[in-house]
Amino acid sequence: MLAVLSFLAACRKEATEAAPRPSLSWASPSCPAEPPLEPGPDARDKAVEAVRRSLEAGKQAERDYQIEKAYAATEGGGFAAVAFHMCGPTVGKRTWVVELRFPRLEPSASLSQGQAFVSRFRSGWKVWYRYH
Repeated sequence: MLAVLSFLAACRKEATEAAPRPSLSWASPSCPAEPPLEPGPDARDKAVEAVRRSLEAGKQAERDYQIEKAYAATEGGGFAAVAFHMCGPTVGKRTWVVELRFPRLEPSASLSQGQAFVSRFRSGWKVWYRYH
């Protein structure tokens, strides 16, 4: 009996060690539950529209905003690295970053700036993370 238990424990250890482990930086609970689809044509406009829809239901101070920039995370720079670091290359390559300014929340730099991470899913374009 002891030999059988030792054998099973060894098999379990091998299976656990052989299984690929995701990087801890890709294990964020903020990552999308399903992998995003390729952005496709008109991605910038669709990403911005998804952000606009998400802000309509937000707090009153967030309804007064300005889009500062919108860019594919693959372009690098800005906040693009956040998507890659947090959720890995598949999500990063399929994410758009929309940078916002909330004038009513100035002069606070941290409150008056926001970044939305947006991707296309089977159900449509969605904001899957807000950095500020």
